[in-house]
Amino acid sequence: MNPEEQDVKPLIIMLPKIWKVEDRVAGADLGLGRFQFDFHNEEEIEEVLKMQLYHFDYWMISLVRWKPVMEKSYPTEITFWVRVLGVLLE
Repeated sequence: MNPEEQDVKPLIIMLPKIWKVEDRVAGADLGLGRFQFDFHNEEEIEEVLKMQLYHFDYWMISLVRWKPVMEKSYPTEITFWVRVLGVLLE
C-alpha cells in the first residue's frame, strides 16, 4: 500500500459492508497502511478469507490471518492483467 496516497479509513468502513458482516466485525487503522479486523466468530473469518482477492478504490488487497511471522509461501506479488487503450504498438 501507499499510505501517503491511500487512506485506509474508507476501506475499514466499506469492507465489512461488502462482506455483509458490518454489525459483527470491528476494523482498526494500525498506521503505516496496515489495518485489522476483529470478527465475532471463526466461521465469518473463513467465509471472508475465501472471497479474496479484493479490489477497492483502485488497489488490490490480499487478506491473511495474522501470524507473528509470515510464511515463506505467502505471496509477495500478485500478477494481474492491465488493459491499456490508445497506445500504438509500432
